[in-house]
Amino acid sequence: PAPDIVAMSLTGEFVARAIVEHDIAVSSLTLISPTGFDNRKLPARLPVLETVLSIPGVAASLYRMLTSKMSIRYFLRQSFVGEPAADMVDYAHQTARIAGARWAPLSFLTMRLFTPEVFDAIYSRLNVPTLVLYDRDPNVRFSKLNQILAQNPMWRSERLVPSRGLPHWEQLESTADALDRFWREMSVVVVA
Repeated sequence: PAPDIVAMSLTGEFVARAIVEHDIAVSSLTLISPTGFDNRKLPARLPVLETVLSIPGVAASLYRMLTSKMSIRYFLRQSFVGEPAADMVDYAHQTARIAGARWAPLSFLTMRLFTPEVFDAIYSRLNVPTLVLYDRDPNVRFSKLNQILAQNPMWRSERLVPSRGLPHWEQLESTADALDRFWREMSVVVVA
């Protein structure tokens, strides 16, 4: 059987694109605080930032600064109602030291990883049972969520309160309950 996929934030764009553009079979898709549901337009490119990051030593220095424990703690605080767990900060700090790890956040900063017009280009074409789990997120807005819910009966959403971008950490039990309800509902629809 096809898998049920759970993706978070920008990863939701990647998975949705694979499903739409490469006809990947999935039973369902759950998007946790997904990007691409707001009215803001992404800049096509950020050439000034790309130029600055190509100066020898600048990218490495910026990366070291962004991945210090103090910086990681600061950014994680933006995504939690309370304090982020110390072991989460430690884990993020350790994984930031893996060879090649610096390229992902630098590509993220230059906006290269985002899909332009992802709502119209990808999400609106997604025709699989999809659940969006969200609440307040300091980096993501959900102004177009109601539009897709009205357009596509295969889409569902559930707000997990209170959380700020990482509901599966702050509202683990509510997240698990929402997933269980969604998957049960999808199995009834498929069987019926």
